[in-house]
Amino acid sequence: MSWTVGEYVGGELKWQDFQQEQEARDAFSAGFGRWSRVLFNPDGQAEAFSCVGFDGVDGAFILRAYEQGRSCTLDRQSVAEDVRAGTAPFLPPDRSWYRQWLMKNTMRLCFCSSMVARCASQPLRNSSLCFIDAKVSPGVRGHV
Repeated sequence: MSWTVGEYVGGELKWQDFQQEQEARDAFSAGFGRWSRVLFNPDGQAEAFSCVGFDGVDGAFILRAYEQGRSCTLDRQSVAEDVRAGTAPFLPPDRSWYRQWLMKNTMRLCFCSSMVARCASQPLRNSSLCFIDAKVSPGVRGHV
């Protein structure tokens, strides 16, 4: 068994096999941030993810292809539908430390306790969608 790096580059799946773990990790890190990739250990378990697409489908596409024997005949649209239905994992894109810091502090400023209390007392407070409908997303049944 070997270490494997699966990449989704320009609409194509590419696979690289490595005998040594460090070689695989170096190859995985070399393309970090340019395209979506998944590192698999010799047991077939995903060890690391680096996703670029904002829809969260690229990582699920690589995982599904690996499960099906590195199949390149998968339909990305069907995997996207599975992600929306909750039957395939959503893998969010990587975000830099700076973007994470900005989001954290923006949320801290915008959603202080007085702001949340004010919004919670508004007349439309019960009109938001606060649940996931299992009929629309059947894959979430038993997980939420």
